[in-house]
Amino acid sequence: YILFYGQATEPTMFDARESSFSWIDYATRSESNVIEATFDYSLEAGQSYLYILDNPENTQPRIFASEVGIEAALAPELLPDDVADVVSAARLRVVNAAQDSTVELSLDDVVFAGAQGYATVTNPYAMQPGDHVLTARDPETDQLLARDITPYEAGGSYSAYIYKGVNGDFRFLVIADELRQPNLAPVVRQVNLTENELTLGLMSNLTSLDAGPPNTVMSAIAGPDERRTAPYGLTEINRSVEPAEVSAWFAVPQLRDANDYYVLEPDSGDILVTLENVRLDTRQLYEFVSFGNSLLNEVAVFVVPYQP
Repeated sequence: YILFYGQATEPTMFDARESSFSWIDYATRSESNVIEATFDYSLEAGQSYLYILDNPENTQPRIFASEVGIEAALAPELLPDDVADVVSAARLRVVNAAQDSTVELSLDDVVFAGAQGYATVTNPYAMQPGDHVLTARDPETDQLLARDITPYEAGGSYSAYIYKGVNGDFRFLVIADELRQPNLAPVVRQVNLTENELTLGLMSNLTSLDAGPPNTVMSAIAGPDERRTAPYGLTEINRSVEPAEVSAWFAVPQLRDANDYYVLEPDSGDILVTLENVRLDTRQLYEFVSFGNSLLNEVAVFVVPYQP
C-alpha cells in the first residue's frame, strides 16, 4: 500500500500466524530507509487489528486488537458450538463539496469530523445498519446547515456529499456505493453535484514534458470566459453523468502518468474547467467531484481519494 497522511488501508485478511510489517519512506522508496518495523507479531484468529503509525520516533509500534469473531466460511474448525449471527457494519464517508465552507459532521448527534474543509473527505465511519441522521453544522457558530435521514444496510458502503444548492442552501446527497477493487492503473469516477440540468463529462490528456512537477492542488474553478472547444485526441474517461448522480468506475491505463483533466459539457463538446498536471497513484481509487455554480456562473472540480 501507498499511504499519505490521514489515509488508511482497506481491511485485509491474514492467516493466523506470526507476521512482520515495515513502513518505508515512499519518497525515497528505499528499503534501507525504514521508518518503523515490527517483526514476528502474532496475529490470532478472530481478532481485528489496527496499526497506527503516528510518530516515527516511537520505539514501540502502536497496534490495537479487538475480538470480532470467526466467520464460518473461513475457519469452521475454530468456531464454538453456539455462534450468534454477526451483523456487518455499514460504512459512511463524507465529502465536503460546499465551497468556502468548513463543516462539523455528526451521525445521530455523535461528532465524527470536527472541522472538515472544502474539497476534503472523511475517513470511513462504521455504524450499525438501520436509519441514521447525518448532520452538518458550522463548527464556529453551531448553526445547523443540513440534515439527512437515510437507511443504511448491513455491510454497505456509502458516500455522502454536502454541497450548496442554487440559493446557497446546504444539502446532502447520499449514495450506496458500487465497490471496486484497485487496478494496475488509477481507477476513477465522476460525481456531478450540479443543481441545474448541466450534464458533465470527464476527459484527460497527457501533460507536456516541460510542465514541471505535478500539481499538488487538486482543485480548480473556471468562469464562462475560460470555456473552450475540446481539442481532438483527448482520452475519454466518462462520457456523461447527470446532475445529482455518480458515474461508474473506470480504470484508464493512460492515467499512470501526469495528465491534464477536463470537465466537459458533452452536448456542446466544450471544456468548462481544467485541472492541470495531476499525477494519480496506481492501485488507488479517486473521485472527480464536479459541479456548476449558477449564481457565479462557474464550474468547479476537485479530486479526493476513495477509501470504502
